[in-house]
Amino acid sequence: MRMRSLAFRNKAAPLAAISALCLLVLPLAAQAQQAAGGGRTDLKNGADLAKRWCASCHLVSKDQAKAIEGVPTFAELARRSDLAGERLIVFLLGPHPPMPPIGLSRDEARDLAAYIAAQR
Repeated sequence: MRMRSLAFRNKAAPLAAISALCLLVLPLAAQAQQAAGGGRTDLKNGADLAKRWCASCHLVSKDQAKAIEGVPTFAELARRSDLAGERLIVFLLGPHPPMPPIGLSRDEARDLAAYIAAQR
């Protein structure tokens, strides 16, 4: 019986070590991501970017009076399933004619995408 218990302990030890390591590393990784701004969005910055770069063509908010006809509103963009989540951020970072290149940073694209999503 003693040999069986030793065999179990020998197999369980690596699993316990991996579990302990995960408990230590995952919170540190989350803190590093937050320190780098990962996962946080700034809707006010997104609204400011929308007004500065997008409002001349798109209807970016409910209180905006006019936009170019035929250009999708931010509310319409927010309802598009093909532009949900990370896809919208990637879309904003890349060129998409006929829109002019605006050269957003990753953080700016994340903020603008969050603002667009909030316009549903």
